[in-house]
Amino acid sequence: MHLPPPVDWIIMHSCLGHHFLLVLRKQEKYEGHQQFFATMMLIGTPSQADNFTYKLELNRNQRRLTWEATPRSVLDCVDSVITDGDCLVLNASLAQLFSENGSLAIGIAISASNTDSHESQM
Repeated sequence: MHLPPPVDWIIMHSCLGHHFLLVLRKQEKYEGHQQFFATMMLIGTPSQADNFTYKLELNRNQRRLTWEATPRSVLDCVDSVITDGDCLVLNASLAQLFSENGSLAIGIAISASNTDSHESQM
């Protein structure tokens, strides 16, 4: 949390026969106003990404914040996902509410969007 922006953290998660990337970005919207952006990207095509749903969850001090969406393909640019606002967006004070010792723990759940729904959590 305390690294100066811009900075990206990327974690790969493999489940349901595919590879996903959790991208967490810290950037300054304008001087002194820092924001955090989190999204899941599928290493695959946009039509493959449409077959999944992901959930990001922040949970601390009797507070819970959840974001659910369809992942975007890595063929889409992360910058455009963030510019479009198609991701979890936190300002610095909200991120601070969910941080512990300078770290922001994000729970991840990925499920298949079809009727044979399978779910994988991290």
